[in-house]
Amino acid sequence: MISGEARIVNFEKLLSQFQALPDRMLRALEQELVIGANELRNRIINSMDTTPKTGRTYPRWGGKKFHIASSPGNPPAVDTGNLKQSIIMDARLPGEVEVGSTITEPPYPAYLEEGTSRMAARPWLEPALDAVTPRIEENIKQRILKAI
Repeated sequence: MISGEARIVNFEKLLSQFQALPDRMLRALEQELVIGANELRNRIINSMDTTPKTGRTYPRWGGKKFHIASSPGNPPAVDTGNLKQSIIMDARLPGEVEVGSTITEPPYPAYLEEGTSRMAARPWLEPALDAVTPRIEENIKQRILKAI
């Protein structure tokens, strides 16, 4: 009969590293969520700055100035800048971030995103989210693998 014995060298150190793994993975996830949320916020703002102004022309404030809207399906064109300035990224709780507009009344960010019975949608959130999600997911995956 052949027998043998195996010993793990530095078992205590290995055990300590193994026990710390969930914390390292969670920190990596949280950091990538914040980075990704900032990327989403910046993409939203950039889309408003670069959207083609090929929609209708509207008179503004007393008729002396005009606003050229974006065409349906494109992000909204900047007029007063209120919507663009209201786009925030907020890391609220561990593992939770929020990106969106702080404007709630009137809810025109939602009207622009989804459209109304009298206006076609000028989506600004969903296209940006669709564009950055694959990169955010890949970055999270790589960061967690690195943490392991």
